[in-house]
Amino acid sequence: MSFYTCWDVKPTTGRPGMPLAELVARLADAFPVHEFDPEGARQNALRRLDALQNLPFQVPEDVLASYRNAHPVDVFLADAEEEHRAALDFTIWPEKDGSVTGLQICFGSEEHQREAAALLTRLAEVLSWEPEDVSDEVA
Repeated sequence: MSFYTCWDVKPTTGRPGMPLAELVARLADAFPVHEFDPEGARQNALRRLDALQNLPFQVPEDVLASYRNAHPVDVFLADAEEEHRAALDFTIWPEKDGSVTGLQICFGSEEHQREAAALLTRLAEVLSWEPEDVSDEVA
């Protein structure tokens, strides 16, 4: 059986999201090793859009528009260069207004989750958000 967990990190109920620029600045301050790649993420979104448009059935326009109009940012966070195995690697998908109302971080191995657990906790603390295991919902 393969291992897979997925965590949502989002504001507590009733609290608003955060502007993308502020979120990225907080992450850059909190993690010594950080990479933010909006261009790579945008190209991936356009490849997904192309794949969806070429399916043998029609995908709803609102789903297509979510990729067509997306401005995601690929993120890599770690404590030190040599600790890349203990890293968080995910994509931020801002809302239409540029705010971020949640992040989703997934782990494909128990070892990766164990090694990166402290980073996930710090990510939530830096944003004053709450992590929640949503593995059963996305499986």
